[in-house]
Order: sequence, then structure tokens, then C-alpha cells
Amino acid sequence: MAIKRIQRGHCDLIRKAAQKALDEHFPKDLGLVIDVGNAKFTNANVTFKLEFAVTNADGVVMSKEATDFNRYAFMHPKNLEGGLGKKFRCTQHGELVLEGFAPKSRKFPYLFRVVKSGKMYKFSEDFAAVVTPVK
Repeated sequence: MAIKRIQRGHCDLIRKAAQKALDEHFPKDLGLVIDVGNAKFTNANVTFKLEFAVTNADGVVMSKEATDFNRYAFMHPKNLEGGLGKKFRCTQHGELVLEGFAPKSRKFPYLFRVVKSGKMYKFSEDFAAVVTPVK
């Protein structure tokens, strides 16, 4: 099927194909994780954001948000110290993994991934202060 005009639905197909091609053909020995991000498109072209990130010694992908979590460590509640990539528990969502910190997001700066569903959520500082680390 040849695409004559690019529409929103095509962008998702192209993103998945680009991610698959990069995962298969990008040299693994570089140790980088590749993410095909947001797209801007017109009816004639589409442009994707590519993010290349290293992994730390614990195996955590050092995205912009993960790097910001370390940069702003002095601001975090005590229960989150050293918690990047670690599991936490809350009553509403069950087990969560701390993925990063978004300093420009004033109301919901903490990024957690729900272990059960794999979805990423933003949470407030009040929420982050009450989650308990899983040992």
C-alpha cells in the first residue's frame, strides 16, 4: 500500500516500523537505548524525535527525566533517595517503578511506571512522599 497523503494514523504505523528497524539494525555493542518519540507531520512528510540514552550500572535507562531526577536529588522526599529504577508500593496502583523527575511540571513532577500495566503516570510530590519502597 503506497501512502499518497500522510495522516495521523500513518504516523503510528511509521513510528512502529522505524522503531523495529532501529532495534534490529542499530549496533548493540554501543549500549544505547533508542526511542522513536513524538511526530510532527504535514500531508507530505513526517518528522520524528529520536532519543538515544545510555544505561547506568543498575540497568536504568538514563532518559532526560532520569538525569533530572539525579540533578535535583536535594528536592526529593526522603523515601525516594536513591530510588531511580527501584520499586515502590502504593495502595491504589500496587507496585510502581520510579522512572524520573520533570522539574518543569510543577504539579505532577514525579514519573512512575506501573509494574502491572507498564503505563507511565505523573504524580505529585505529596503522592511521592507517601509511597513505600519495596524491599
